[in-house]
Amino acid sequence: MRRARACVVVGAAAVATALQFPWAAKAPPRPLGQVDELTYDAPLAVGTWQAGNRLLYDYSVERDADLKAAWARAAERGAKYFDTGDSYGTGELEGRAERLLGAFAATAPSEPWIHSKLATYPWRLRPDDFVRACEASRDRLGRPVTLVGQHWSAETYGLGAVQDPAVYRGLAKCCDAGLAKGVGLSNLGPAGLRKGVDAVNAAGARVATHQTQFSLLCRGPLESGAFDVADELGVASVGYSPLCLGLLSGRYTAAFAAGLGRRGAREAGPALPNGVRGFLFKTQLPRLAPLLDALEQVAADRGASVGQVSLAWCLAARGPGKPPPLILVGARTPAMVDDAFGALALELSVSEVDSLADVARRCPRAQENAFLTR
Repeated sequence: MRRARACVVVGAAAVATALQFPWAAKAPPRPLGQVDELTYDAPLAVGTWQAGNRLLYDYSVERDADLKAAWARAAERGAKYFDTGDSYGTGELEGRAERLLGAFAATAPSEPWIHSKLATYPWRLRPDDFVRACEASRDRLGRPVTLVGQHWSAETYGLGAVQDPAVYRGLAKCCDAGLAKGVGLSNLGPAGLRKGVDAVNAAGARVATHQTQFSLLCRGPLESGAFDVADELGVASVGYSPLCLGLLSGRYTAAFAAGLGRRGAREAGPALPNGVRGFLFKTQLPRLAPLLDALEQVAADRGASVGQVSLAWCLAARGPGKPPPLILVGARTPAMVDDAFGALALELSVSEVDSLADVARRCPRAQENAFLTR
């Protein structure tokens, strides 16, 4: 069940390229973890957290057309993996992301891989609770999911010993019932990831992916060894929030960020987001001005956007010879998708990767997901 994943290329020049930039070489497609009949080329995936999310993204139904156009553009550019969750959508809009993604998938030119994460609500205590939740996701999507996922571990609120075994057996039961091809895990540290993969495999199902927060400002999977453990277990890593909710997208310049931190001074620039994201940006951008400046310098040298440099760092951060994580981007328009895919053509040098990480270490870290286990 556990498979070593290798990138085989022909010729010394191709090997050298693949060692530094595995996604850029003409190598065989990569398997999606243990579900090895699913393979991908471009290490970019699409997130749907924004659909129905009024709290962070000021969602309205008027944005649906742009969202579906963005997802269609991503599919045209080679994205296969589309991530959602049964809890995505605030308040009465819960489940909106699944419904909208299902509407997109019904007209997509090729079959997308849909990974739907099931919320580990405290009242879901039995394996059959997760089977029913997966059936409800299927009904909202209008099609079966490709991967059924665990959104978080109950360990973070003290029910791990009781609830997590039921989660893993329930996800495996979904696969056994033909509701999904494999399992996705999320927000686990190295020890939790080993435990989760072992439990799902013991129940007879395969683990395709493990999602974890990853960016210049959240380097936890590199430092904890979670990426390495996933490699060892034959699981594909997925890094979410690579642009830190937009802080590292380049929309706001270093000069603008520095101006926010000076009383009575503010550089001309785009309006801050509404609500919670606006408060976050107003408080954090001044402290990120040095990192934005470093990103802008690399972007100028390379003829790229700041967002592309931020994503390219995520792709190259593991270093030569190690597979990049699938980077989960939440683009809301086709233009955002095109900018994100431009990162695949940007090959940062080891010195650029290291220097950006050095600057980032002197900035405040992003708030880690409260459900991340150790």
